[in-house]
Amino acid sequence: MLSDSHGVETIRDILPDTSLGGPSFFKIITAKAVLKLQAGNAEEAALWRELVRKVLASYLEKAEEAVTLGGSLDENCQEVLKFATRENGFLLRYLVAIPTEKGLDSQGCFCAGCSRQIGFSFVRPKLCAFSGLYYCDICHQDDASVIPARIIHNWDLTKRPICLQALRFLTQIRAQPLISLQLVNASLYEHVEQMRLVRRRREQLKLLGDYLGLCRSGALKELSKRQVHEIQSHMGRLETADKQSLHLVENEIQASIDQIFSHLERLEILSSKEPPNKRQNAKLRVDQLKYDVQHLQTALRNFQHRRYAREQQERQREELLSRTFTTNDSDTTIPMDSSLHFNSSLQKIHHGMDNLIGGGHGILDGLRAQRLTLKGTQKKILDIANMLGLSNTVMRLTEKRAFQDKYFMIGGMLLTCVVMFLVVQYLT
Repeated sequence: MLSDSHGVETIRDILPDTSLGGPSFFKIITAKAVLKLQAGNAEEAALWRELVRKVLASYLEKAEEAVTLGGSLDENCQEVLKFATRENGFLLRYLVAIPTEKGLDSQGCFCAGCSRQIGFSFVRPKLCAFSGLYYCDICHQDDASVIPARIIHNWDLTKRPICLQALRFLTQIRAQPLISLQLVNASLYEHVEQMRLVRRRREQLKLLGDYLGLCRSGALKELSKRQVHEIQSHMGRLETADKQSLHLVENEIQASIDQIFSHLERLEILSSKEPPNKRQNAKLRVDQLKYDVQHLQTALRNFQHRRYAREQQERQREELLSRTFTTNDSDTTIPMDSSLHFNSSLQKIHHGMDNLIGGGHGILDGLRAQRLTLKGTQKKILDIANMLGLSNTVMRLTEKRAFQDKYFMIGGMLLTCVVMFLVVQYLT
């Protein structure tokens, strides 16, 4: 039984550790200690590792670490944070806390990124200045960046080598307001002149925004037009931006569009308060702005839809290329007897249908010949009757009998078709 409890927020990673005696051993790296555990077998150990990773991923997706960073996040920041925490969420804790080097033994001589065995007798380990963890030369390529925690606490702007995972994480959240200095280190505003100037400028911008929100519609219209032009210029960046900064550009554009929509709502209220002789023109200008913004929103959604489709195609291609194909089983026989029997039955049915169709054609040809013969006979009989002077009544009876014979012929043809259909159904 464990004598101490470790919350899910303290878990950094879970790794296999065959050095303890076999594949059934694994370890959980936490902020306080390294827990070395043993399962019943290798499959059970893999299930435990997968379960812990799912719990950790579920915890990170809720973005509870954002509360410790000071304050709430808007919807755009939440989307970026969720996207980042799918893979790099455990790095959030190092944003405001300067990492301490635990040593290579705390990782069990495994790379913190790909679980590759590292050490002076294997691959030279490289220290990440952002997380304090060791990585192999593949996961750590000596990329340099400033460390946010050192800036917050020491105003240290020195660039230090970090791993690729930390570099991607910092690139994703670079433009997002995740840290509240007022809660983490408020004294930074007092000791650093640049930060004090930034805070003063932000307060002035906040007052300017409040002023624009309360002023007449002229300033808001001009501001909205400028924002529309800025969004149109930013739309061109979508095609040239790389994958790491593409989400940030999309979020910036979406935030600007949402801000313009809020301005348009105020403009609609202010335009209704204009004098009657100017109200119609004011509403037309607001509608034109709204149409332009809706057009930009549609263009952004179409680009995102194309990007999602392209990313899905790339994932499917990668899955197909990385799929391992195996040989066929020993039993590769295919049952052909039933298929051959079915094929022969179909051939017999086809021959029978051809014979029936041929017989039908012969019957129709005979009926046509008999019709022509009967017409000639009828004409001769009429000529003879006229010569003999038969009465009109006898002639009408003769014609009536001809019509009745016609109906009998049609009924016989229909009966023949029904019999042919029943024969086909019985054979199939």
